[in-house]
Parts: sequence; structure tokens; C-alpha cells
Amino acid sequence: MQKILHATLAAVALASLSLPAAASTGTFLKLGAGEARYGTGEKRFDGKKHMSYDVVGGYRWQIANTFALGVETGYVDLGGSTHRVADPAAKQDTRNSRRPIPGKPQNKPKRPVPTYWEKSTLSARAFVLGVNARWQVGEQWSLTTRSGIARTHTALEVHTRRRSAAVSTSGITPYLGAGIGFAVTPNTDLSLDVSRYALAGTRVRAGGTRMHVHTIHAGLEMRF
Repeated sequence: MQKILHATLAAVALASLSLPAAASTGTFLKLGAGEARYGTGEKRFDGKKHMSYDVVGGYRWQIANTFALGVETGYVDLGGSTHRVADPAAKQDTRNSRRPIPGKPQNKPKRPVPTYWEKSTLSARAFVLGVNARWQVGEQWSLTTRSGIARTHTALEVHTRRRSAAVSTSGITPYLGAGIGFAVTPNTDLSLDVSRYALAGTRVRAGGTRMHVHTIHAGLEMRF
């Protein structure tokens, strides 16, 4: 994520400071990538960074000189959070081992076989449909907000030494976000965006916290 942010800031620094005001009217396409953090109330899934990305397109109408309102739709991959519980009884791998031969150096002991009592993965993806607004701040800077509904698909997979199980659910959930953009050309912005998505399935377990995902993405918006 730090590499993405550094690349974004470097591009902003190299951009011309005398560009004309960025256009807001018309069709747009936005690509974003960064990190996601799950909030489930479960320590095994929370507090971990995961790669996520989104592809969103839409159309905006100029409402005022510095304000545009539009609609959007797209796809968001929210990555997955994995938790592993190591097997404390893991034994050394003795495969292909040979008996000691007098007068010859002996092989080093093998590392333990990586076995686990349990491996759990919570993942999610979504198709979004919503509205967005864009405010022009000066000639090159802009602020954006977005909100709407998402068709989210949430999956939980659990694998143990004795069995495996998987459960998934889909539903309509809300999302919202905000961002700041910098125009590198009149029709191209680099941006930093934060969003929050509620997940279908509501809870990992009965009585638990309602699930959601926060994302921080570096983005590229192109207007046509």
C-alpha cells in the first residue's frame, strides 16, 4: 500500500501546476487498488491488511460551476482475511531420510511439516450501484463522495484436519465513501479514496458484531 501511495504522490508532484480546471461533466471510468480491513468482532479476522481493488464507471451532470452529480456502477473485490491455528503436535518430516553412514557427514534435521488444526478464510466481493458528487476545489483539486447499495457476496471457509466446511450468503447492503483528487490533465485525476461496505451475512456468529469492510484505495479516474 505504501508503494501505491508513494507512486501517487510522485505523479502529483510531477504534474504541471498550470493546468486548466478539470472537467466534471460526462462519462467517467475509475480504477482503484489498495488495502482492505475487515471488521467482524472476531480477532481471527480483524486488524489484518488485505489487497483489494475496484472498477467503477458512470456519468455526471454539471449542476453548478464547481459541482457535478452523477450515477455509478461497478465491481469491488474486497479480498479475504485468513486465520490459521498451528498444530502443536506437528512432527518432523522424515520422508526420504536415510540411516547414518559411518565416515560421512549426516543430513541436517528436516523442518516440521506445516500442518494446522484449523484454517479459516472470510472473503467478500460486491457489485455496486449508487450516486456520487464531485466538487471542484481550485483549478486542480477536487473532493468526491459516493453512496449506494451493493449486491455483496460473503463466504466463510473452515478447514480442519478432519473436515472442511463452507458457507456463503448474498444480499443487498449499503456502502459509502469519500475521496480527494488531483488533476494531472483536464480529464484525468489521481485520487485517494476511503470507503465502507456492509457485508451480507451480518455476523460471523450469533450475537456477534455486524460485519463490514473498510478500504483505502489509490485511484485513477478518466473522463470522456
